[in-house]
Amino acid sequence: MRHAISLQFLLIQNRLSFQRFDLAAGYGVTRGKSMMLRSNNQLRPNKTLIIILTFVLILPTWLVAATGQVEISDNEISTNADLNTLANMNVFPNLEASSGWILENSDETGNIDLRFRDALPISLDNWATNYGNIVTGWNILQHTMPVPTEWIGELNNAGIECNTYIPNGAFHCFVPSLSIQELDSLDVQGIMKFDPTDKVHPMIDELLNNEFEDGISLNGQGIVIAVLSGFTVPELELDDSLSLLAHSNRWATFAADDVGISRLANSDGIHWIEPKFIYKIQNDLGGDIMEADFVSDNAEMSALNGAWTGLTGSGVQVTVSDTGLDYGVNDVTMHPDFQGRITGIVSFPLPQWWMDIGHLDPSASMDDGPADLDSGHGTHVAGSVLGDGTQSAGAIMGTAPGALLHFQATEQYGDFSAASEANGWIDGYGLYGIPDDLTNKFADAYTAGSRVHTNSWGGPGACDSCWGEYTANSQQADQA
Repeated sequence: MRHAISLQFLLIQNRLSFQRFDLAAGYGVTRGKSMMLRSNNQLRPNKTLIIILTFVLILPTWLVAATGQVEISDNEISTNADLNTLANMNVFPNLEASSGWILENSDETGNIDLRFRDALPISLDNWATNYGNIVTGWNILQHTMPVPTEWIGELNNAGIECNTYIPNGAFHCFVPSLSIQELDSLDVQGIMKFDPTDKVHPMIDELLNNEFEDGISLNGQGIVIAVLSGFTVPELELDDSLSLLAHSNRWATFAADDVGISRLANSDGIHWIEPKFIYKIQNDLGGDIMEADFVSDNAEMSALNGAWTGLTGSGVQVTVSDTGLDYGVNDVTMHPDFQGRITGIVSFPLPQWWMDIGHLDPSASMDDGPADLDSGHGTHVAGSVLGDGTQSAGAIMGTAPGALLHFQATEQYGDFSAASEANGWIDGYGLYGIPDDLTNKFADAYTAGSRVHTNSWGGPGACDSCWGEYTANSQQADQA
């Protein structure tokens, strides 16, 4: 539904200020009150430009209903999300107090620190007044700092499921229909919900336009990883715009176009949406950074404690996850530096959805085995970790030459379909066997007996702004 309104606005450089609203339908907005949206988007006049216009236009419901049940007035609402780009994907800010948009009179100590903005949960009394006495579904619940260790247990005992921690002092939780009084007895200080614009990675638009080289795009859709609010995929409309490819724990892989992204962003059961990143091998001076020579040196260690000797990793099993290992078979053909110390070699195949969506040629192999067929990177990394120097007569040794090796090969040959090749994909090797949910790799290593897991790969390559991000894979590593 859309509403016709008479609107006067003022445009000054890149600030868009809605100065006066005259609502025919009447949504609680008072004449003379103001609401300002600030974003990092550039509206691109190079010189200061002031335009005053008065006209009648049709505005979408998200803007008219932005006030919700709480009047938004005389305060600045800001976000670093690209609202123009998000609008092209039908993802709009709701601008409601229930999503923490009102920062008026905030001292920042009670703020929630989100990816694109600061938000302020509202008090229990204000929630009851404006949204009713019963709270249900996915909400951000905040406690005063510091948060007691036992608080999550107390919430759990009340039937509240909490997962992601959100600074400061808050968790994203599913509330099974509790009263404000019950939440107050649980020391809940404030409540808010995620806004749809809080959930979308800034590279999603480039992914959908096949302009993001560190992701997968095909037939007008991008492959995305969604962090789920809980452990089940929420009820979503699945069709040609949005299809579920895989699901494991709190992560689901979808193929989505702009309509699909809008559905995900507007679902309370979705916490975050980002591209399915394609990773690349990385070489670095890890041994020097770790000062491995120091801990392996008998003299250095005995100087610290006369009873100590150099550490070799003896008795420890390490899992190396990389391209592949030499010829891939634990026999006499294996590199001499590893012989006698390999406990297992596993090959991770291409995810089945690569074939299902038509990313691969129908005749493509899903698993070419654990041999290091292309770069030799995995063999090099394994040697850096625990090569014992046999082949070089001790001249070249790894950090832990006495450790045992469990190897996970993730490099696979991609034989891509004609549609993918038209989108710029070239047949060849890549770390395509890395699972969408990294906890599967860590679980395999743990079950095999390893307590150390090393990965000399990363990304996302050409996306300079993406380096150092806390991604869904980072979350998986933390929760493994």
